Amino acid sequence: MVQPVVSPVGSSPTKPRPALRLVKTQDLDRDQWLQVRKGGIGSSDAAAAVGLNPYQSQLELWMEKTGRAPVA
Repeated sequence: MVQPVVSPVGSSPTKPRPALRLVKTQDLDRDQWLQVRKGGIGSSDAAAAVGLNPYQSQLELWMEKTGRAPVA
């Protein structure tokens, strides 16, 4: 059973979004792979997203994913 989404007071509840589809990267060249990687949060980004990566801050991750910083 799907749990309802709790919204802040004064806002309307949001609809649950469907899960995103995983991408097969085995047959992609490097440029295609980087394009896919830039489009979302992968497992290597998860620790930074929750503040547990000692090598990348949440701000640095956000800047990278929103195109405000070059990808290293």
